[in-house]
Amino acid sequence: TSKDFILQLFQNFDTQDSRDKSSKTKWGHQEAARKNIIFSKRNIFGYEYNPIEKTLRVTEKTKHEADIILLIHTLYDQDYGFRRIGKILKDKGLKTREGKDFCKNTIRNILTNAKYAGFNNRNRWDNGQVFNKHYPKPLDDVELKSTDKIDIIVPPELFFRNQNKLKTKINYQNQKGIYKGISEYSNLIFCGKCGHRYRGWYKKDR
Repeated sequence: TSKDFILQLFQNFDTQDSRDKSSKTKWGHQEAARKNIIFSKRNIFGYEYNPIEKTLRVTEKTKHEADIILLIHTLYDQDYGFRRIGKILKDKGLKTREGKDFCKNTIRNILTNAKYAGFNNRNRWDNGQVFNKHYPKPLDDVELKSTDKIDIIVPPELFFRNQNKLKTKINYQNQKGIYKGISEYSNLIFCGKCGHRYRGWYKKDR
C-alpha cells in the first residue's frame, strides 16, 4: 500500500542518515588521530582533562590517583597478580574515584591504558561484527603517538614491559578479542551446530 511504501521510504532515509553520520564521525576521529588531538572523558582516573587546551594533566587534585596508577604498574612488574594487587590497594584503603575497590577489570584497564605512559591511543575502539558490539582493539593494532599534551605517569619502559608480561599470560591470550559485556540477546539465541546458548560474548576469529 501507499502507506507502507511511504513508511519504508522514511526508514530508508533514516538508515542512510545514520550511515552518513557514522561515516563523518569516523572520519573526524581519524583526522583527530592524524593530528594527534587529545579527546578524553573529564573523569579519567589520574588526570584532569582540559577540553579547551585538549590536555591531560596530573594536578594536586589527582596526584594521589597518579600514585595509585604507578603503584599498580610497579606491583605488576614485580609479578603480583590482579587479585593480590587489588588486596594490597584495599588494605591500604585506596579506592577508585567512585569510592569503590579496585576490581580485576579496573586494574587491567589501568595496566593497558597507554595514556598513562604519555601516548595518545586514538581509535582504539572499534565495532564488532555481532550485534554491532563496541570493543577495544588489541594494543598491537593501535597507533601510539607520544605527545607533550599528556603528563607521563608510568615510564614508557615500565608500561611496555608490563604489556609484554600481559601477553604471556594464558588468560590474556584466551580473552583477546572477546567482548565481555552482556547482551539483551543473552540466553535467547542458540547455536545451530552445538546447541549452546549465546551468552553475550563472542570471539573475533570465530
